[in-house]
Formats: sequence, structure tokens, C-alpha cells
Amino acid sequence: MSEGKLELGAKGMAVFFDIVANMDPFLLGDILVQNDPPYVPGVSYGAGATSVPGTLELNAMALAWHGPVSKAVGARIDRRVTVWRPASAPATQGDGSKYWESTHDNDAPLVLANGQYGFGSDGAAPASLVPAGIAAQHRQSDRVFGPDVPGMLKPIKWFFYLPPLPGYMAREGDTIVDENGARYVVISPYEQQTGVVGQQLICDRTAAQTTG
Repeated sequence: MSEGKLELGAKGMAVFFDIVANMDPFLLGDILVQNDPPYVPGVSYGAGATSVPGTLELNAMALAWHGPVSKAVGARIDRRVTVWRPASAPATQGDGSKYWESTHDNDAPLVLANGQYGFGSDGAAPASLVPAGIAAQHRQSDRVFGPDVPGMLKPIKWFFYLPPLPGYMAREGDTIVDENGARYVVISPYEQQTGVVGQQLICDRTAAQTTG
């Protein structure tokens, strides 16, 4: 697709695709989930053919651009995540101290209620699941005469796309946790409300997946 509609340009190109279809019946932010049909001999591969059996990932698109004359743009949605905002105070440890609390157990969960997203109390009930798309940013090695140590790899970054979520705007420091347990921290948030709508986030991964 053309990068002219994207503020972050090529950073998120692994997530955005042109949609060649009539999108008139749909609204921006709608999630279109692939639904594999039952197996038909000689015609289809059968239900689940486009995904690994037992996977937690999705095969879906969010309608992110719905221009009147140009092709619509879909943002790939491949998983569901929870979002947490750092607590106002660190959690108390078992020994009564508050030394370097590093989990999100005491953080505020993003919760959907009455059509609006908002953060609950610190350490409150589980967060609501949010559809998201994720892609890894290319990790390049440094040039021999670059500012860093020759031959060292740059830290890898992760790109997240979140469809429009009423009431929520990402901040630096927000934590995203996927259903496999991988944890990411937002380091560069951007919300786009015209053109390709949604939130485009650059993140650091602080913990790998714990299941699978």
C-alpha cells in the first residue's frame, strides 16, 4: 500500500495491506475474522487450514482506512492482548518491602465496560482482551565505523497495531501482554485518527512467551 496514509511509514508495513473488496457495509475499526469453511473435497483444505492447530493466534483484519475512491486498507490482527498501566505505587513484597517490584500484578488493567475502555484500580480484576497485530522490526548490524561496537546487533524493536479503542490512548510505559505470556513495553506511541486509523506502537519486549 502507499505509505502516504501512514505516519510511521515503513515501520509498520508488515501489518498493513490493501483490501480489494466492497467495504461499504463496514465501519472503521471493524474486525474481519477469517472463518475457514468445512472441508469440501477438491475445493478447500478444511477448517483450520490457515492456522496451526491449537494456536492462540488469529487470522483477521481490522478495517483501518475506508476512503471513498481508493482501496480500503486492512491492518493484520493476529492475536489478542491485555494492556496494563504502571501502578501509582510499587506492590508490597512478602517481607513488607517495596523493593524493585517488576511484575504487572499491581498495575492497572485496561477494562472494557459499557462500550468504553478505561483502567481499573491497581491490582484489580483481569484486563479485557484487545485485538492486536504485531510485527518485528528488522534488526540490523552496525557498520564497522558506526557509533557502536563493530559487529554488535542493534536491539530488536516490535511494532504493534491496535484498532481504535474508545477511551484508550497508549502512553509510554504501558505494558502489553499477549496470551502466550510475552510482555512488551510501549516506548513510542502514536494514535492516528485520520487516514489509516488506530494506534501504532513501537515496543521493547521484556519477557518472552511462557507457553506454547
